[in-house]
Amino acid sequence: MYPLKQFFLLFLLSQACNVNGQQGEWTWMSGDSTYDSPAVFGTLGVSSPLNTPGGTYGPYIWIDDSSNLWIYGGLTYAQGTMWKYSITTNEWTWMST
Repeated sequence: MYPLKQFFLLFLLSQACNVNGQQGEWTWMSGDSTYDSPAVFGTLGVSSPLNTPGGTYGPYIWIDDSSNLWIYGGLTYAQGTMWKYSITTNEWTWMST
């Protein structure tokens, strides 16, 4: 395959995977609101009102069937970490590294 065709194919595939969230749908609920704040991990798998994922830029975010918010990765010193936020308990849980 020619290099230009490879580039065009990769470009099309990257655009097909692009997902845009709706504006105005998020509300800050818990945790530090300071830019690039450090995470408070607590105990792996145990929720706590003291836990917080810290400042993160560009993470993957989704909501499960129980309305829990999940955050994975992003640009931060703690790249590759996964967090769960429970709206019912208003607590973060550090799920994995």
